[in-house]
Amino acid sequence: MKVFFTISLLLVCACHAMAQKKCSCKDYIEKVYDCNPIKLKTGSKLYWNYTCDSVWFTFENKYKKKRIIYSSTLIDPRIGYTLEVEYERLFLIRHEIISGCCTPPIFFAHDSRTGKLLKDYGKILYFSEKANDPLIVKFKDSDYEKMYSGKPLDLSIQVINPVTGKTVTIPSNQKQLNAIGVAIKALSPEQIISQVIVNAKTITIIYPLSEKKDAKTQKIIINRGKYAI
Repeated sequence: MKVFFTISLLLVCACHAMAQKKCSCKDYIEKVYDCNPIKLKTGSKLYWNYTCDSVWFTFENKYKKKRIIYSSTLIDPRIGYTLEVEYERLFLIRHEIISGCCTPPIFFAHDSRTGKLLKDYGKILYFSEKANDPLIVKFKDSDYEKMYSGKPLDLSIQVINPVTGKTVTIPSNQKQLNAIGVAIKALSPEQIISQVIVNAKTITIIYPLSEKKDAKTQKIIINRGKYAI
């Protein structure tokens, strides 16, 4: 009986201590996440909720309907969800899936009226930060397990309008790109690409031809007018 009473007393004390613990946004997560709601053009908003040991990213539309789109017990600015851009009817979220180097983030499109997940784009090479120029550029295949094991990937280039859903697939030098990925020991095909330059007329994708620092480069130039993208 005495043992039972002692354990019960400890549990009550522990619960009381937890109840007394308070974490303000400013003291607790402000250095990692923005405490202020992010307002969208549709009247919806995104904001962080938190307890002392977890956070969750909430979507709330103008009718007060809510949807949790991300939650974590790890409070780390290198891992989590970040709003990147709001296009017409949707917004693009960056998800850092691991801290440190070598693993590119993945991207999701959500409906800006409901918060519903519309598309998982996975890893991408480029996205437009301009609301009136919705554009995503990515490899068709981005399976890091294949890349890591040396299996060839379909490294055709996909140019996507996330608002209309229009996708154009551009041929690339598959053999060359896969060989470079092996040579530089890439854990993800996105690491092959050194630069993506986009303007109103063209999309230029640049990559080195070897693992050397002073290696010559190759360009893939895509005419936007030709494909109406």
